[in-house]
Amino acid sequence: MVFVLLIVLLTFAAMSGCSRKPETKLWSNLCAACHNGKTAPTSDVIRDKYRTTEEFAVAVKARGHRCMNILKNDNSLIRKVAREIGLKD
Repeated sequence: MVFVLLIVLLTFAAMSGCSRKPETKLWSNLCAACHNGKTAPTSDVIRDKYRTTEEFAVAVKARGHRCMNILKNDNSLIRKVAREIGLKD
């Protein structure tokens, strides 16, 4: 009986998100390696150039390097990255 209760509690905890890892940062995982100021502009430069997530999204789609193809067709992903670096909606 205790074993069954333990299984139920663990399943509920997993479903409710208690054991989830924190959300990863997209910028650090997808962008920062190239956007280091030598290969591509840093987040500070991007933040100075594009004031809103919309301006940033248009630039990524129109002028983003081919390495950025993972972003070009995913508007929500572009906007998440933009918010991470401090751009406003």
